[in-house]
Amino acid sequence: MASGKSRRAEPATRARSFGFQAGVRIEGTPLVCDAPRTAGALVFLSHAGAAGALGQARSPLSAAQVLLTQTSANLLAAGGHALGPRALVAAYGRPFALGTLRVELFPSGHGPGAASLLCESPAGRVVFTGPLNLKSPPAQTAAAEIRPADALCIDARFGAPAFRFPEPAEALAQILAFVRDVHAQGGQPVLLTAVDPMALTLARALDEQGLGVRAHNSLVRLAEIAGLAGLPPVKLQRFGKGLGPHEALLWPLSARSARALAGLPAPQMALVSGYACNPAALQHANVSAGFPLAAEADSADLLAYVKATGARQVATINDPGGDFATSLRSAGFDAYTLGPPAQMMLFTSPSAD
Repeated sequence: MASGKSRRAEPATRARSFGFQAGVRIEGTPLVCDAPRTAGALVFLSHAGAAGALGQARSPLSAAQVLLTQTSANLLAAGGHALGPRALVAAYGRPFALGTLRVELFPSGHGPGAASLLCESPAGRVVFTGPLNLKSPPAQTAAAEIRPADALCIDARFGAPAFRFPEPAEALAQILAFVRDVHAQGGQPVLLTAVDPMALTLARALDEQGLGVRAHNSLVRLAEIAGLAGLPPVKLQRFGKGLGPHEALLWPLSARSARALAGLPAPQMALVSGYACNPAALQHANVSAGFPLAAEADSADLLAYVKATGARQVATINDPGGDFATSLRSAGFDAYTLGPPAQMMLFTSPSAD
């Protein structure tokens, strides 16, 4: 996590810098963050997945103009959602003027092209993080950086104290050991994961160890889109009815109960997710093992990030129960939650086919 320029000595205001109306709004500016369906708006898109499931049939983008990185624009185009003249493409670390604002995109570590947003005005410096990952990032992803801020809006889906993740290399080694152990017992390893950049990193790690990797259509499509966008190819084969003796299956959390899995004679399932830290999630997913591997930051990294920015005002989003905001208030921060109540997001799209 690299540091940016030195922080200004005095925060400019105590007024809330963020609001929520069909997305996170930076008050006093035209910017709406990660709200691609906000018609007529200027939307900052922190990563391509924030536009909805890549490759879905209908366009998820109705914003008049979209601020994003070139890689995110390429991923959207590869998924069938080219922005054309609506794209306002910016490179990492190159501030530019947007009306009266000074705006900069910088790496968030979440995935290829993923970015955080710094917006500077006479009222102060505010940062919208998008999903953060402060450990070793997924393949082809720039490491997260930090910018000083007066106010911060942070994605806190893993902000509860129970979420503590190992380094990805350690988690990947544990997953590989699980796969080999299942093979030794004559079973079929099924790894339940999110449809996100870390899933492709997992697939690549298994392939590098000489294992065949089969996957749900949504994950195969994600790999295809990444390749079309110019990213290194990932070897994934569509799952049919069975697995070979040296193959593993990657499967979305949302499709845990899909009929397609019924043909496996001896499946052994593991939850590969930040939620693997939560015993209730392991029970709900009905798995035999869990490995905390995620493209998002855990509670310790989120707190370290907040402190490093110097911000005293912090808005949280995707914060189940407001746990992270509560811990920040206990530490003396002016913290509040935004958006609809967040819940543990285990069994959401894609469809279970």
